[in-house]
Amino acid sequence: MTQYIVRRLLLLLLVVFTVYTMIFLFIRVVPGDIVDIFMEEVAGTGTAEVVAEQLRAELGLDKPIYQQYFISVGKLFRGDLGTSFRHGKPVTDELFRRAPITLELAALAFFIASLIAIPAGVIAALRQDKLPDYAARVGAVIFLAVPNFWLATMLIVFPAIWWNYSSPVLYRSPFEDLASNLRQMLPAAFVLGSAYAGVLARFIRSSLLEVMRQDYIRTARAKGLVERKVILVHAAKNAMVPVITMAGLQFSILLGGSIITENIFNIPGLGNLMVGSILNRDYAQLQANVLFFAAVVVLANLLVDMAYSWLDPRIQLG
Repeated sequence: MTQYIVRRLLLLLLVVFTVYTMIFLFIRVVPGDIVDIFMEEVAGTGTAEVVAEQLRAELGLDKPIYQQYFISVGKLFRGDLGTSFRHGKPVTDELFRRAPITLELAALAFFIASLIAIPAGVIAALRQDKLPDYAARVGAVIFLAVPNFWLATMLIVFPAIWWNYSSPVLYRSPFEDLASNLRQMLPAAFVLGSAYAGVLARFIRSSLLEVMRQDYIRTARAKGLVERKVILVHAAKNAMVPVITMAGLQFSILLGGSIITENIFNIPGLGNLMVGSILNRDYAQLQANVLFFAAVVVLANLLVDMAYSWLDPRIQLG
């Protein structure tokens, strides 16, 4: 197990470095940079062109891309993710300040999705082709079909019209004001987790149905075990192996969805920062944000693989 984890961590570094290289090149292919944004108001004057060249030299944007890349990689190996072009501060300052907010939103979304999907998927499997099954399947399809941005807009607009209620627009830490924090985060978490809940419920249903048809389940019933024990002890644990695989893969989608959700609900997390970095051409900040998302996704998949051996001792990681 230890050797497996070490190999996966080394592969993690390789994946993260590859992602860093790709995002470095892609964002510089886009026309324009932060200097163009700074100089928009005075564009067209000779002074503006001189100032623009001076700014590019100060920021290192006047060098060829390959030189910028090697300089950036050298800083990365020293643990320096760079300085924000926009704020002139280390990008890690904003990264560490906002990362807990995004992780809180993702954790709440995962919890809400699981709270909806697990009972719905299990009930649908146990009541196959009956009314609860049809209701769960229709609900899952609705969650999958409704766009997150539309659902978020409805959760903002209709409570304001019907009950004159609006969620807080200023973020408060849960350690500072838990009630205000949950009032802002729970609607966003529900929106973010809705499609995830639809996928998870359908997958739990199909996985549990497949397990319930196995010979060892029929043997357990033939031995006289009560149905609850058959389901909880013998069926559910084995059915969770493919479900956890899917959950790990979908976690990256959950993080990606936070970009839109955070901007709609004015949550100052990494998704909000990501959009600002793109609009402002803040290369260093954007690279750091993508690097963080890549590392979290790869680590989540490592944890999923490690969970296999706990759920099914027959699976050996090596």
